Amino acid sequence: MRGRLALACVVAGLAAGWQGGVSAVAAGARDESAKLADLSSAPAASARTQGGYDLEADVSTRIIPVGADFSGAHVVIFGSVNTPRQVAPGLGPLDVVAVIQGQQANLTVRKKERRVGVWLNTRNVEFEQVPRYYAMLSTRPLAAIASKAMLDENGIGFAHIPISTALSEAAGIGANRLSEFRDAAVALGVRDKHYVERPGSIEFLGRSLFRGDIELPANVPVGVLDVRLLLFRGGAVMARYDTKVAFARAGVEHVAYRYAHERPLLYGLATIAIGCVIGALSSALVTLRRR
Repeated sequence: MRGRLALACVVAGLAAGWQGGVSAVAAGARDESAKLADLSSAPAASARTQGGYDLEADVSTRIIPVGADFSGAHVVIFGSVNTPRQVAPGLGPLDVVAVIQGQQANLTVRKKERRVGVWLNTRNVEFEQVPRYYAMLSTRPLAAIASKAMLDENGIGFAHIPISTALSEAAGIGANRLSEFRDAAVALGVRDKHYVERPGSIEFLGRSLFRGDIELPANVPVGVLDVRLLLFRGGAVMARYDTKVAFARAGVEHVAYRYAHERPLLYGLATIAIGCVIGALSSALVTLRRR
């Protein structure tokens, strides 16, 4: 009789906790859905134009929900170009470059060397404000589109990603060694498929329409991706268009993640409590079966 009473109490407590948890998750999910809806309905930044050129573009989706079964996403970039009626001769063809860049964070690159038969970290360099994701799509190879100075100015291509070194680090290392560590940082991004270069992946469909697409892997860091589209002609930027793509945790995963990071102590206590409840429930069930 006592075993059944204990079991009933455990079940009642578990049901009450489950109901409260479900209500909290539902409320959090509704809040997140509202935020995502606001981002989805927000207009993209208007284009910057010069010389009578106009660039209108967008992406196939601005919200990519990331759940437990997320395996990647396919994003299409598309748009149209309006050119002035009179164009100076010899400017060359139009080119479109798309840069997709994630949020920035500090990154430490360590170099290992073999010393007395053991691999040891002999040097490390900390880079500041490194994009966690970077992808570049273009109609042609970058060298055929613009000069190195123009690519540097707009941060287009692996060699032109704005990666800065902490002042304390830069003071104690030469330029050649610093370049070596920078290349290693880019190589790590390429290895993890967080850094992608795809020249020739944007194509014009007729005189003014263009289209390009990219596969975003499942391990893309969650956050907002800034999408920049630049229209080039004669080595100069004629127009620019900006929009955003959001990688957002969805549903229960988002609520659990936010709760764990915002209230770690309560999250840990709740986890322990759930474990105790499950243990007590299992013990009560075993006791009933033995009787």
